[in-house]
Amino acid sequence: MGLLTNPYAHLKAAASGDLEALRALADHSIELTRHACADPVRALQEGLIFARMAAAVGTICDKGRVLGMLALCGECANDYATQMDCLAEGIAMASIMADHGEELAADGVNLLSEGSSPEVLELAKVYELILKDVY
Repeated sequence: MGLLTNPYAHLKAAASGDLEALRALADHSIELTRHACADPVRALQEGLIFARMAAAVGTICDKGRVLGMLALCGECANDYATQMDCLAEGIAMASIMADHGEELAADGVNLLSEGSSPEVLELAKVYELILKDVY
């Protein structure tokens, strides 16, 4: 999609639940990670707010966007706590998607869980309990 000329112009529509505006703002944050002037973790954390709202009312693609953004945020983060938090939420999201019949997500849960610490897996269970009624 590319950077939005004026991302703030989408805020009112996003605040009203406009799915396309939510997606545009989430995608804008992903694009920001490619620019040296932006802090990629902050951009992604802010964009994840819009992505999560889109995933709550959108399609499987919106849920996939959240997964991708969590993975990218975890990769960009310099601190262990943020990396593990992103991993735990990603495992939870993939597990919820798998429960809804998404086979690729089920494979992802297995792959992500294999190398994860017991603490991350425990946090993923907490996220799953919190998020299961949202997604």
